[in-house]
Amino acid sequence: GQNNPEFTDNKFIHCTFHDFSFFLRINPETEEYGITAQGNEIINCSISTGLFYKQPDTIADDGFAFSGCNIFEADVSDDGFATIIGTDDNISVDPQYVDAASFDFHLQAGSGNVDSANDRDDVHFDFDGKERPQNGQNDIGAYER
Repeated sequence: GQNNPEFTDNKFIHCTFHDFSFFLRINPETEEYGITAQGNEIINCSISTGLFYKQPDTIADDGFAFSGCNIFEADVSDDGFATIIGTDDNISVDPQYVDAASFDFHLQAGSGNVDSANDRDDVHFDFDGKERPQNGQNDIGAYER
């Protein structure tokens, strides 16, 4: 990974993160922060088999706000996603991707992401160009079923 000095005021809306980590840490050799993050929003995203953690716990503000996300089979340790699930409309249910191993993150029928996203009027199309919402409510993640 890169040692980015600043990562601020970004919005990730209707994204799919699979086997991806949000990681903030202090450089163990210099004792300096590896990343300064603030004002970042993760909205209506599907996050599976990922990590979200800080090391060490002395980083007071993680700089990321999660809302309307599905966080499934991701790190739920004390400094991971545990405090995020169940707040701000964040859920933890099987997204039922068509074939995550082949990077096909379209949603199967019965997916926990279908019709589960927070309402937004600023994202009109999914990653394939399909109009959002279908069936009256947005789906969580990059693809609308």
